[in-house]
Amino acid sequence: MKNIISLLAIILIVSAIPQSAKAYDFSAVSPSGHVLYYNITTSNWVEVAPQNSQTPRYSNLSGDLIIPEKVSYNGQEYEVTAVGERALLGCDKVLTISLPESILFIKDYAFWGCSNLTEIIIPSSVTSIGKYSFGRCFSLKKLVIPNDVITIGEKAFMYVSNVEYNGNASTYKPWGAQKINGVVQNGTQSTSGSSTTNAHSTSSNNSQSSTIGNSASARQKRSESPRVGSQNNNAKISRIELTEQYIIVHLLVPSSTDKKAVYRVSSGTIIIPDLPEYVDAVNESLDEPFYLDEGDLLEMAKTLAMNTNNPYFTRDIVNASKKLIENSNEMRKVYKKLGLLIVGAGNEKMDTEYLLYSKEPTSWHFTMYFNRKALPVGCSQFSIKEIRSISFNPKKWESIIFEMPCPYHIKDHTNTSEMAIERTIDNEDDGIVGIYEDVSDGRNKVGVVKYGSSYRILYISGSNNRCWETGHVKADLRPTATAGLYKGKWYMTDFSDNNSCMFTFDGMKMDIVVDDQKMMFIKMYPTQGSSSSVITNVEKWSGTGWALGSGCVVTNYHVVDGARKISVKGADGDLNTGYSAEVVATDKTNDIAVLKIKDSRFKEFGTIPYAVSSRIADKGEEIFVLGYPMTQVLGNEVKYTAGEINSRTGFQGDVATYQISAPVTHGNSGGPMFDSKGNVIGIVNSGITDKEIAENVGYAIKISFLKILIESAGLNITLPSNNTISTLSKQEKIKKVEKFVYYIECSK
Repeated sequence: MKNIISLLAIILIVSAIPQSAKAYDFSAVSPSGHVLYYNITTSNWVEVAPQNSQTPRYSNLSGDLIIPEKVSYNGQEYEVTAVGERALLGCDKVLTISLPESILFIKDYAFWGCSNLTEIIIPSSVTSIGKYSFGRCFSLKKLVIPNDVITIGEKAFMYVSNVEYNGNASTYKPWGAQKINGVVQNGTQSTSGSSTTNAHSTSSNNSQSSTIGNSASARQKRSESPRVGSQNNNAKISRIELTEQYIIVHLLVPSSTDKKAVYRVSSGTIIIPDLPEYVDAVNESLDEPFYLDEGDLLEMAKTLAMNTNNPYFTRDIVNASKKLIENSNEMRKVYKKLGLLIVGAGNEKMDTEYLLYSKEPTSWHFTMYFNRKALPVGCSQFSIKEIRSISFNPKKWESIIFEMPCPYHIKDHTNTSEMAIERTIDNEDDGIVGIYEDVSDGRNKVGVVKYGSSYRILYISGSNNRCWETGHVKADLRPTATAGLYKGKWYMTDFSDNNSCMFTFDGMKMDIVVDDQKMMFIKMYPTQGSSSSVITNVEKWSGTGWALGSGCVVTNYHVVDGARKISVKGADGDLNTGYSAEVVATDKTNDIAVLKIKDSRFKEFGTIPYAVSSRIADKGEEIFVLGYPMTQVLGNEVKYTAGEINSRTGFQGDVATYQISAPVTHGNSGGPMFDSKGNVIGIVNSGITDKEIAENVGYAIKISFLKILIESAGLNITLPSNNTISTLSKQEKIKKVEKFVYYIECSK
């Protein structure tokens, strides 16, 4: 027993003796060549640590010191987020220190006694500065503190001659002669702010701990003072943190001299990504005000229970109140399921009022925690709103801009622009490669290019997700035993992938089936005539043209693109005789070509009965079209279809074209579009024939672009201006003009 007591005494004596054991987890060489020591604070954070528990520490540090943003240890990379307590205490040979933007916390006594330190820049990322952290740094002529620093410890800048700070730290005023909020103050003030226990001030704990989880864990991104488009309250968003689990929004709420002034974080607060599908869903649910705040709902239910037998509470009032509570609870479930509802408020309780009273102007620190998955990958703009009765003056912050991290994704570095993708397509045009646009909204555009023995789909434009860039791989295709049918991997908007997708090509469009949902993309480049001729492996194809005068014929560029031989048939109604023609002017962008008949047998067109008008037609005007669609099936006779001007702009709002309801299909390309008086006001160039997409939708180029082409090409052509058929019946008009509408036959 005596031996045991003696041994215990020895242990107590030894434990009381200061030890020189190391106070760090590992060391690493900094970019400036100095060996620094680190402690691991979270799964991926470290802080600069002292070399041992006694002084002097880091006696070998001198000159210019650079603290790195990241360090590696045992194969893992850590982010340096703090200068730890007493980490660089007494390093009197260090002249300058460079801190990285990753630093969040400067802890107690961190730089105490760095007496020859002349320069240190505190990055805007820092949120907390501990007590005595820069004490006895005599050589610092000026120290600028970022305005968003929330906590400043007691005598943090002791003996520093000039400290500039315009923020609202509420725990301690810095010591010494310094400029704070624009006013130079002298003295040794050590504390300020309210002592009211119910008030929540900014925490002086460097760890920034919270009841919902430490914001330090797995932090990926931080935004200081993110841009806020508008707000209807005084609570300022000072910064936003993004962790693997949470979006943490930090608020600074001004203090008040009103002893009854309070602030609360409502459990009815939602975060709304600035994406149409989210905004529309929220707006639809907010036709009537809801009491989504749990505190309000409990109060309502309590009031209702107490007054159910009150004669002033009629049956209608009771039923309406019950219905409102029921609907509000259902809405809470919906928002919670969507992941948009707030999940916590850090150290505070939600729906709890905290006093804002303070004798001196300051700010109180509150936090709002949201589910990390509430913001889709790449969504960099969002709003935050309280969903409460309008009588409660709900708080909101709109159009918040926060730079979200984008995931790594495969990019085809040889095709990083639409023009580069077009060049690749031009070199490998086999009828499948091309530029395709989504018909559902006309915004999403992709390029299909050859990739080995198969194909790869590349993103070009149209996604709401800003992380998508031109050249990113949208899909990888694998051939099947069926021609034109492919299986492959499709990357979704959030960059997740689906390995069981089907892709089909028919020369005009691409169909994609993902999870039983069908998407259709129309082929926009190369234009229809040339590509369809390749995919079907035919040597001949056809379109429509019409007489312009002086032996010239108008058609589409895509009709004659790639043709080595062009024949014009149907002059004076004779479809058996073909006249050789050549291209004399083209406008590839607006899909127009002018041909000149170069055949000794050809005499002249005769008197052209219609006028060519460049006026802009009105929506709802009646029009008709003549052409030679699908001659192998429908025969060689010119065909008539009629409709109206649906829109004065075409596909995706193209100002060069009209949208028309006259049915058009393959072979109509290049044909004339007439108004009710028989004036040519457009050139047919495309149509949607798939009824699953749209029915009777066609497009025609405005004549003004033909006029520009003729003038810019220097062609000696005068547009026909004498309309001799305006007073005739529709049937008579057709008989007169069909002799001037031609069948254009092209071949390789």
